[in-house]
Amino acid sequence: MYVAEVLTKWFSVGDLKFEFPPEGSETIVDLKKIVEDEYGVDMEGAKSDNEEKEVIQLDIQGAGNDANKVDSDDDDFPEYEIPEEELDLKKDENDEDYCNVEVPYYIRDCIEGLSEQHDYAKFEAAFNALKPMIRRRAVGYEQSAEELLCRLIDLSDHFKTEHFQEKRIQLIQSCLVTSPHLGSIAIDIMFSRRCSMSNRYVILKALCNAAWEYSSPTQVAENLNTKLQENKCSKGLNDRGLVPKTKRFMKAPVTVLKENRFTPMANSFFYPLTAIDQHREHLDLIGRDSELLSRILVCMGHLIRCSGTSPSTVKMASTLAYLLIPLRVNTNFAVRQAVLFCYASICASLSREVILQFYSDDIIDWMEYATRLAEADPSIECRGMAQIAVEMIALSISMDKQRINYSDWVKSSRPQKNRLVS
Repeated sequence: MYVAEVLTKWFSVGDLKFEFPPEGSETIVDLKKIVEDEYGVDMEGAKSDNEEKEVIQLDIQGAGNDANKVDSDDDDFPEYEIPEEELDLKKDENDEDYCNVEVPYYIRDCIEGLSEQHDYAKFEAAFNALKPMIRRRAVGYEQSAEELLCRLIDLSDHFKTEHFQEKRIQLIQSCLVTSPHLGSIAIDIMFSRRCSMSNRYVILKALCNAAWEYSSPTQVAENLNTKLQENKCSKGLNDRGLVPKTKRFMKAPVTVLKENRFTPMANSFFYPLTAIDQHREHLDLIGRDSELLSRILVCMGHLIRCSGTSPSTVKMASTLAYLLIPLRVNTNFAVRQAVLFCYASICASLSREVILQFYSDDIIDWMEYATRLAEADPSIECRGMAQIAVEMIALSISMDKQRINYSDWVKSSRPQKNRLVS
C-alpha cells in the first residue's frame, strides 16, 4: 500500500493516501527512510556537482602555490653519489665472484650452468668451459650431445656476456663438427615453430662454418733431410761452419693434403634443407619470410662448394638446380641473389667434363638468366652477383678456372641489408 501511494505521487496520477497505524511495521519504516533519503539526494545533486568543481580548482591552485615550497626536513638528507664501481657495469674476471666459482669438469655440469638465471659467474664459467670439452669429447658428451645442442640454440644472453653471439655460434659449430649427425637435428629445430628467426640464422651460420672446417685441408709441415750428423773430430767446426752450410739443403715445408672429410656427411647436412617447399603455417618462405629462404639457399650452395667433386655432389647439385627454377622470379632481391650464388657454386664445384655431361642444356639457361639480371635487375648487389655468375658459368666450360677467387664471390652473395648474423 505504501509503495502504491509513493508511485502515484511520482507519476502525478492523483492523490492516493492510506491511513497507517501509528505503530507501523519495520518494513514500512525502512521504506519511508529510503524515499526521504532519495528525495534529499535529488535535491542536493546539482549543488554537489558545483561544489566538487570548486574544490578541484582550489586543489589545483594550492598545488601550484606549494610547488616551489621546500620542506624544512629535506635538508637533512645528503645528496646521494653513485660509487665508481657501480658506474662501471663491465664485469671483471678477477673479482671475487669469478674466483669463488669452480670451473665445471663435466658436460652435465656445464648444461646445468647454462640454465643459471641469477649467478652470472656460474653461467659464464660453464659457457667458457664448454668448447674444449666438446672438442675432446669429454665424459658424458655422447649421451648429452643432443640436449646440449638444443640448449645452445635456445640460449639467451641474460647477463650481457662479452662476444656472446660469436661464442655461441662457435659452440654450435663444435657440436656439429664433433657429432655430424646433429646437423639434421639442428635443421629440424630451425624449421620448427618454437625456433625464433634470429636462432634460425645462427643455425645456418653454424652449418656453413662446420662444413668449411670439415672441408678445409690440414696442413702438415714436414722438413726432410734436416738432420745434421755430428762431426766427432771437430765439434767446434760443426757449430760454426757445418750448420750454416747445410741450411741450403733443407727442403721447404711440404703441405700434405688430406681427403675431404665433409664429402661423406654432406648429404646429412644438405638434404634436410631441401624441405623449403613444404607448407608450414608459421613460415612463409616465398612471401614474408623470403629473407630466411635466401639464407637457406646460400647455405645449400656453400655446402655443395664444400663437398668437393664426388657423385654425391652431382646429385645434390641436380636437386638444388630443380629447386631454384620457381625461385628465380622472386620479388625479394636477396632470393634472386642467392639463386645466382647457387648457380656459381655448382659451376665452381664440378669439373668441366661433369658440367658438360649433366648440365649441357641447363647451363645455357643459367647464362641467359644471369645475363638478364646483370643488365636489368633493380638491385645493385644482385647485378654485381649476376656479373660474377656470368663469369663463373663462362669459365666452367673453359679450361681456366683460376681467375676468380672463391672468397670474393662468397662475400658478394651476401646482401648488405637486414643481416642479423654476419
